[in-house]
Amino acid sequence: MTLAKNSDLIVLFQDSFKLMAQHGIRRFVIAPLLINFLFFSLMLTISIHFFHQLQNWLIQLIPHWLHWLEWILWPLFLVFFFVIFIYTFNTFANIFAAPFNSLLSEKVEFYLTGNTLPAKNLKTQLLDLPRGMLRQCQVLLYYLPRAFCLLLLFFIPLVQVIAPFIWLLFSAWYLSLQYFDYPADNHQVSFTELKKILKTKRTSNLAFGIIVFILLSIPVINFICMPLAIIAATKIWAKELKIL
Repeated sequence: MTLAKNSDLIVLFQDSFKLMAQHGIRRFVIAPLLINFLFFSLMLTISIHFFHQLQNWLIQLIPHWLHWLEWILWPLFLVFFFVIFIYTFNTFANIFAAPFNSLLSEKVEFYLTGNTLPAKNLKTQLLDLPRGMLRQCQVLLYYLPRAFCLLLLFFIPLVQVIAPFIWLLFSAWYLSLQYFDYPADNHQVSFTELKKILKTKRTSNLAFGIIVFILLSIPVINFICMPLAIIAATKIWAKELKIL
């Protein structure tokens, strides 16, 4: 599910940003943005509390005669803490916003193609609320054990040198899975089938994930990253399926 060139992905995200403000789309962006804001505020409050506890814990771990290493350890600790914060915030926001994200993806596809998905009755729509959240939990369960194994690489001599690059690639793959899952789920494509589809053009899909990773790392921009990535993924999905 990719465009021909990675540079096209940048243009795609720029166009997706413009599409967020289009009539017929922007009202479906409000709910994901609101959930993003609420979760960010909650996670920030919790993180500030635990940061001080982790700060004291780290100081106690360092022997007195190695305190001169603090100027090296603190930047590493801050980067690690920031990455964990971003991942936790993004993961939980996606789980709780899943029903709204699926709706946003559906409306974007209709806006682009004029083709509507099969109509759903009230019962189906209500069942879709927990199902959408469970689908994102399935993506998370795929991620967690693999992420844990990759974290162990950071503690293996020599291997730890390339561990950050491996982590970046896996993070990009995970983010690609996470956001392409919305249009895929709307078309009743299973998570297993989605993985097979994305693997056919893994390099470009990793590029998509890296762009999302970068956007999540930029303050303020990370607020709009979720709906922006959903719109971009939906546009690629539609183009790949020859709908456009």
